[in-house]
Amino acid sequence: MFQKPFDLARSGDAVVVSETGVEPFQLAGRLGATTFLIGGRQTGHEMRSGLDPYTLLSAALASCTAMTLRSLAIRHSFQLGRLHVSVTHRHGEKGGRDSFQRIVYLDYVPEEYREALVSAAETCPVGHVLGAGSDMRTIVVVDGIAAHTAPVDARAASNYWQEYLSGSSDIEDDPRFKYG
Repeated sequence: MFQKPFDLARSGDAVVVSETGVEPFQLAGRLGATTFLIGGRQTGHEMRSGLDPYTLLSAALASCTAMTLRSLAIRHSFQLGRLHVSVTHRHGEKGGRDSFQRIVYLDYVPEEYREALVSAAETCPVGHVLGAGSDMRTIVVVDGIAAHTAPVDARAASNYWQEYLSGSSDIEDDPRFKYG
């Protein structure tokens, strides 16, 4: 038997995302005492009530980069000033790799630390995971029991959803999503 999703979220062991039922594609993410909206009604490809998953991924990279740089400044006892990190995400063309561009904005940093900051930004853990790719596994749980488990071909899944979102694929006609 698997733990109930809300028990996992409440304990802080996993982020749990659930449909809200308020509007199509709107989800509530939960971890510990924190709740946040994701997605929502689509207008074209724009999400209305919450951030879309790619924006959340970009925010994870930006925040991890900022925390990594602040940690370096604290560890080496130098004034970093206030920092800002922006991240843009672009889908790869025709099954190519997606790309992220991060820009670090600093009020001030001593010149002797600038190269170390660039190197530190490259070592942020989220950036490492995104750059290297990750192995994923999906487990479908029905009534507390694993009903199906499979490794995920992330590249194929990403390509499929890009086709679907662009209108060149229809989930209703795809045999991979038929029930029964």
